[in-house]
Amino acid sequence: MRDTFEKTCRHLFQLTATRVRERKAYLKEKGVIKGDSDIYAEELPLVSRIINFDGTTCPKNNKYLIPFRAVSSFVENLQFVDDHELFWGGDEEIKRYANELFFNMTIDILNGDKNEVRTALYELLIEYVPYAKWSAYSDICALDRERGFAYYEPMLSLCGLDEDELIRDVTIAEKEAIARLFSKQKKDSQGVRIKRTFGDDFLDAFLTFSREKELLGKRRGANKGFKSLPTRLGEFARERFLPMMKQIMPKGNSLGKRVHTLILEDVSQLDFWNMAGGGASPEEQEEHCISSRLIGELDILRARITASQNYADALGKYQADMDASSDKWQGRW
Repeated sequence: MRDTFEKTCRHLFQLTATRVRERKAYLKEKGVIKGDSDIYAEELPLVSRIINFDGTTCPKNNKYLIPFRAVSSFVENLQFVDDHELFWGGDEEIKRYANELFFNMTIDILNGDKNEVRTALYELLIEYVPYAKWSAYSDICALDRERGFAYYEPMLSLCGLDEDELIRDVTIAEKEAIARLFSKQKKDSQGVRIKRTFGDDFLDAFLTFSREKELLGKRRGANKGFKSLPTRLGEFARERFLPMMKQIMPKGNSLGKRVHTLILEDVSQLDFWNMAGGGASPEEQEEHCISSRLIGELDILRARITASQNYADALGKYQADMDASSDKWQGRW
C-alpha cells in the first residue's frame, strides 16, 4: 500500500507555511519586499494559499503545499539559505518540533497498514501497562467489527466497560505511551541506564535524514518537492525508525505484554466470544447468552475479569513507581 502519513505531512506543511509567512513579514518590515508579487509573481494565488495554510488538508490545486516549480523562487526571494531551510527549518527549529513530529509519525504508523514497522511500534507501546490494558479491549472490539459482529457489546458489559469511555481511555493511554517511548532512557553495554533517550536517537536520525541530498528535490528524473514527502517518510520509517525500535525491543515479556496477553486470554474464555469466532448468528448468540448454563457462569467470569483488572492496575502502579523517566514524559502531549 502507498505511504500517506497524513498527520505528519500536515504538521510539516503547517511549519513550512508559518516559516514562509514569518519570513515574508520580516523582509517586508525591512523593506526588502513589498508583497506576494516579489515572492512568486507567476502565481500570486499560490503564494496566498501557502501563507494562509491553517494545518488542514491542502486544496487540490496545490495538494503538496509548495510545488517544486516554485521552490527556487521562494528560496531566493525569501532569502532562505537553501531548500532544506525552506522545507525543514534549521537544526535548532527541528529540535524544537521533534517531539511533536515523533507523535504525529507514530499515530500515522498506528493508523496505517499492518506491517513490520507498525507491529514493532505496537510492541514497544504496550510496554506501558495502561495502554496495554485498554488497547487489548480495543483490539478485541476492532476484531469483532472486522468479522461483522457486534458481540463486543456484551463483552464490554461483562467487563464493566463503556464503549465511549474505552475510546477515551485508549486515546489518553496512547498519548502517554508515545511520550514514554520518546523519553525512554537507553542502556549501556552493562544494562545501566544512561542520559541518552530514544527521542535523542530519533532526532539525530531525522536530522541526518532531512539533510540528505535531493530529499524532496529531483528523484528518479522527476522534480517532486513536497510531493515525495509521504514516500520519503515511509522510507525513513522502514530504514531508520524500525532498526532503532528493534534495538530497544524487550527480550522477554514486559509488564505491559503480560497484561495485554492476560486480558486477551480472559476474553477468549467467554462463550459468546468463542461463538462469534465460530460464526454464530445473532439469534443463536442471544439464545446462548440467556441459557441457564451461561447465566450460572457469569459470576465466576466477572470475578476472574475483576481479578485480572486489579492485577493490571497493580502492575501499572508498580511500573509508575519504578519508571525513572516517568516525571519527564507525563503530560508531554
